[in-house]
Amino acid sequence: MSDPILRRIADHDAEELEACLHAIVELGDEAAGGIAALDFLPEAVMRALAGHASSDVRNALARNRACSSEVLSRLAVDPDEWVRYSAVRNANASEQDRVAFALVSSPSEVERANQLKQGIPPESDPATLPEVLRNMAEGELSKEASHRDLHLRSALGANPALPEDVVDQLVQVAGYRWEWRSLWGRGDWIWPSTYAFLSEKAPEWLIALLARHGHPAGLLHRGVTAVPSRLDPAGALRDLINSELLVRALWRELALAGVVDLVYWNDSSEGDQFFPRANGLELMDSHSAVHHIVGGYSSTREWISNVDSLEEYSVFRLAAGGFEDWFDDHYDEAFDDDSLGLFALCGVAWISEMNYATVGWTPAGREALEDVLWDSMAQRADSDDFDTEVTVVSSRLPAIGYAETSDSQKAQLTELIRQSRRDSRVRTWGIADHFLMCIALHPATPQLIRDQLLVDSSEDVREVARMVMSAQPGT
Repeated sequence: MSDPILRRIADHDAEELEACLHAIVELGDEAAGGIAALDFLPEAVMRALAGHASSDVRNALARNRACSSEVLSRLAVDPDEWVRYSAVRNANASEQDRVAFALVSSPSEVERANQLKQGIPPESDPATLPEVLRNMAEGELSKEASHRDLHLRSALGANPALPEDVVDQLVQVAGYRWEWRSLWGRGDWIWPSTYAFLSEKAPEWLIALLARHGHPAGLLHRGVTAVPSRLDPAGALRDLINSELLVRALWRELALAGVVDLVYWNDSSEGDQFFPRANGLELMDSHSAVHHIVGGYSSTREWISNVDSLEEYSVFRLAAGGFEDWFDDHYDEAFDDDSLGLFALCGVAWISEMNYATVGWTPAGREALEDVLWDSMAQRADSDDFDTEVTVVSSRLPAIGYAETSDSQKAQLTELIRQSRRDSRVRTWGIADHFLMCIALHPATPQLIRDQLLVDSSEDVREVARMVMSAQPGT
């Protein structure tokens, strides 16, 4: 694993890097595990991590290809079986390490370690030659869409050894969440330095140091001076999205301002979906890549509370399905007044759901809808059918946001998102467009930025900016 911010600090000041790494390790086991996987760790930090209380952290260090021989020798006889196993599987492990491992391990542990890469398919193995991966990917691209292997393309997309030009080709044909997420998640998931912005325990000097070296999360942290980033814009945006910091800043504040509603839809087959919704605006297309990447499930959204509910869209969806079932299986049923009324309402829902007609409800119709359809569908619904009513609550990271950042931070963030479109994933899947629409909607966005969004390359972004401008007094 790499981290462009910590790498920049390493190039600037070795002592400053070591202090920074030790401070991040102190933030918790997850942060320490990220540090343990870095490919440019000082020897003193490696030695300290080799004695970390968490076996997960020691295991991450044991798998690190940059781990020193001295530290690997220590990890090869670690009290934890899986740490020892990872250490002797490391390409840098010596024969002496393997002998030491064998002396403290059971015969079955030794046998597993001797098998090394057995069972790892070539499409998933980072050691597979790039040209072999290219040929495998191009073989899939040449097939008809219905005959392509979803699992193979997903594995290829996640392999860091796959050539970037082939990645762009896979992006163009990807049409399923496994492909989108594997292509999006290539390389590092969250930079270890980002854990400083995800912890309320991070010291102020650490936040200021990372912001001074251009960490993109500094653009969302009030009270720091964020330096214009010289990083790859797409990589910076990916880190802000994967860490949930950008979603936390924009979606949370837009919901608190009443600009959007937050919808959390439980779906065990497609993955839970969490997204903002605004009347008359499509901020993200349902079942699209951006919907699954940005609005997928996450356990880190502690700034919301949620309870099961059944909203109108889902009631209509269930009722429409109920009408089709009824029509197919019970068309000769003798109806009483209640069942006939329910059947009629389900039929209207089916007409609306199939886009055969736009349905307008009279007051009596709305009353029947609420009294009959809601109760009946709630009884038929199972756990996958329910929506989730979302309430925004206090955040444990009050310094992370958008409204209270400086105009300079807002301008840098907007430009970073626009420049990230150079990446085929960001451009093709509309990821940048979504966040620029959120910025256009935000009440705290300066007029200068909104003027820029009026001439953005995306028609969707321009339309939202125009709508907001027209709603302002005097425009």
